[in-house]
Amino acid sequence: MGILKAGAAYLPIDPETPKDRIAYMLKDAKACVLLTNSGAACGIDCEAEVIRLDGDAFSGFGKENLGLENRSGDAAYIIYTSGSTGMPKGVVTPHYSAVRVVRNTNYIDIRHDDVILQLSNYS
Repeated sequence: MGILKAGAAYLPIDPETPKDRIAYMLKDAKACVLLTNSGAACGIDCEAEVIRLDGDAFSGFGKENLGLENRSGDAAYIIYTSGSTGMPKGVVTPHYSAVRVVRNTNYIDIRHDDVILQLSNYS
């Protein structure tokens, strides 16, 4: 949420993805910051500033709530295709598409005692 409220977009990356593919996606997306942990950061060749979340990288930042910086057409996140026909391609999803999933949750009736199986990771 902090990335979105700061006016930026995020690129979810599965840590099991090969390092050369991660480097390609970061370069292709023109990522300027990589938020990660120390273990996942090892061996990634990128020009982005690497911030390790398991350290004290955020100790100097304020905790106040950020104001809104985005418009509905701004990029919210980038998802890369599998690359089955060559190099993976980044697909930019704007805020208005992401908001629909968060706000219009009545398309499925999930209750407090339901159990749901998720078959894929967030990236």
